[in-house]
Amino acid sequence: MNIALPALFISFLLLPGILLSFAYRKGFWREKSPVTFGSFQAELGKGLLFSLLVHLPAIWLVPVVSSYSIDFEAVLWILQGSSSVNAAVIESIIEYPGQIIMYLLLTNGGAVLLGMWLHWAIRSFLLDLRVDFLRFNNPWFYTLSAESMFIEDKSLIDRDIIRQVKENVLVYAAVVVEQGGEPII
Repeated sequence: MNIALPALFISFLLLPGILLSFAYRKGFWREKSPVTFGSFQAELGKGLLFSLLVHLPAIWLVPVVSSYSIDFEAVLWILQGSSSVNAAVIESIIEYPGQIIMYLLLTNGGAVLLGMWLHWAIRSFLLDLRVDFLRFNNPWFYTLSAESMFIEDKSLIDRDIIRQVKENVLVYAAVVVEQGGEPII
C-alpha cells in the first residue's frame, strides 16, 4: 500500500485551513500581533475545521462558475491509498492538472484573504475586546497595547477612548527571565 499520494493529498486538503488560521491570527494592519501556536494536535484540529469552511463553499462554487465538476469517486480512491488505484482516477488527475492547480491556488489564496479579512473585521469593530472567544491567544499584545484594561472593563470600550489611552498611557513591563539557571530582570 502506497501512503505517499494520500498523505500529499491530505496535506493539500488541510493547507487552506492552516493558512486561514495563520492569516486570521497574524492580521495585516499596522499593529501586527505576533502569532502564538498551540500544540500540533490543536493546530491540526483548527486546520481541519477551517479547511471544511474553505472547501465546502469551493466544492459548491466550482460547478456554478465553470463547466467542471469534482470527481468525488477519484477523491475517495486517492484517500483510500490502495495499490490498485482505478485507472480512471489517474486519468482524471493527468487530464486536468491546470484545473486542479487553479483550485488549489484559489482555495489557498481565498483562505489567506478570508483570514486577513476576518482579523481586520474583528479588530476594526473591537469584537475581540467585547467577546471572549474572539480574543486572540496573545495576552502580551493586549497588555503592551494597553487594551487589557478594556477587556477587564467592557463599559470603557469606545474607539475614541481607546485611541486616547494608546496615545497617553505608557505601558511598563517587568519580565523575569531565567538564563543559565540565573533569573534576570
